[in-house]
Amino acid sequence: MRFFANLIGFNIVWFALVIGAGAGLWWPGLLALGLFAAATLATSPWSRTDLKLVGIALVFGLVFETVLVQTGLLRFEVPVPWPNLAPVWMLGLWANFALSINHSFGFLSGRPLASAVLGAVAGPLAYWSAASVFGAAEVLAPVAVAMGVLAVGYAVATPMLTELARRWRVAEESARAAPVAASPLS
Repeated sequence: MRFFANLIGFNIVWFALVIGAGAGLWWPGLLALGLFAAATLATSPWSRTDLKLVGIALVFGLVFETVLVQTGLLRFEVPVPWPNLAPVWMLGLWANFALSINHSFGFLSGRPLASAVLGAVAGPLAYWSAASVFGAAEVLAPVAVAMGVLAVGYAVATPMLTELARRWRVAEESARAAPVAASPLS
C-alpha cells in the first residue's frame, strides 16, 4: 500500500509543480510538495534517510539545473527566486524525486545499472513533457544535445541517490536495532 500511495503522491506533486510553472505559478506545487513530504516522512520507516536524500537531491539539482540555465540549454518558466539559477519549483521536483527513492522507486535499490538506464530515459522524457506539453520549460539548444546532457545527468543522479538511500537505510535500521545501553542510574 505504501508503494502506491507514494507513487500517486509523487505524480500529483510532479503535475502540480509542472502545470503550475507552465501557468506562471510556482507556489501551488510547493504546497503539494509540503503535504507530500509531511505524509511521507510521517509514515516512512526511514525518515532520516529520506531527509538526507532530499538535502543531497536539492544540492545536486541546484547545481545541475543552474548549469543547464547558465549554459543556455534550457530556460525555465517562473524563474523564482533568480533568473540565472534553478527555479524553486524545479528544486521541488528534485525533492519530490528524493522522497520517492526509498518508496515507489525502492525497486532500484542495489541495481545501479537499472537506475542509470531508468534515469537516462525517464529524466529527459520528464523535461520533454514539461517543455512541450505543459510549457514549464523551453529547450534552447538543439534537442539532441539538451536531451543527451539530461540523460547523462540523470544517469549519474539516479544511481547515486539510490545507492546513498541503500547505505543510509541499512545504517538507520542498524541503529534502530542496536540494543540501547543500560543507563547507570537504572
